[in-house]
Amino acid sequence: MTVRYYHNGFAYWSPGEILSSSCSVDVTYFPFDQQTCFITLMSWGTWPNEILLQSPLTNFKMGFYSEHGTWKISSTSAVDSTTTGMSVIDLLVTMERRPAFFVVNIVLPVMFLMGLNCCVFILPPESGERVSYSITVLLAIAVFMTLTRG
Repeated sequence: MTVRYYHNGFAYWSPGEILSSSCSVDVTYFPFDQQTCFITLMSWGTWPNEILLQSPLTNFKMGFYSEHGTWKISSTSAVDSTTTGMSVIDLLVTMERRPAFFVVNIVLPVMFLMGLNCCVFILPPESGERVSYSITVLLAIAVFMTLTRG
C-alpha cells in the first residue's frame, strides 16, 4: 500500500479493501420497513496518536454503488472520533425496502393463483374437469412456492 507524505508532515494512506458486514434486521413492518446499520471501523493494536482515522466526507461517495431492486439507500453518514481511547470511524447506513418488488413478485401472483383456485366452482359438475383443474392449480402453487422459497 502506498502512503503519500506531504511537506507539512501529513501522511495520506488509502487502503483498498472490500469489507463484508451484516446487521440485525427488524422485520416488524415488512415490506414497508426501514433498516439502519451501524458499522464501526477501528485500527486494532494502535494508539490514537499512531494512526488517526479521519473521514474526509460526512456522507458516502455513491459512485461505485449499483442500485438494487429490493433496497434504496436513504441516508449515509461517517463520523470519526477518538473518545473511546482508539481512533474510530462510525458509519451509519439507512436503507428503505422497496415494497413494490414484493407486491409484484409475491403478492400479485398469489392473488392470481387464489382467483384461479376459486374458478373451479365455475366449471359445471357434469364436465368432469373439476378435479384435473384443481390439481393443475395446486401444481402451479407448488411450483410458485418452490421458486419463491429461496
